[in-house]
Amino acid sequence: MAAGKRLSSQEHKTKLTEFEELWRAIEVLAVDESLLSIAAELAGRHSLRAYDAVHLAAAITFAPDRALTFACWDRDLSNAAVDEGFQLLPR
Repeated sequence: MAAGKRLSSQEHKTKLTEFEELWRAIEVLAVDESLLSIAAELAGRHSLRAYDAVHLAAAITFAPDRALTFACWDRDLSNAAVDEGFQLLPR
């Protein structure tokens, strides 16, 4: 890293390329009426906060067979994910 903790031009280019590769691997889900309906049901069932329920609904929508390792550090959301059939990333 260059002086002042700023990236050099080459480091910036390398990091930008890494970010673009990572971004292509990310699946983007729309927050639509269907996902929000699932989230509302999950919030009630598991007493989740709204954003936590949206995250769990997104995981269910993305992997309805639960073939996904769920990762979070919130106890309530972790418990809900397990109750919904997900494996958790070990802490």
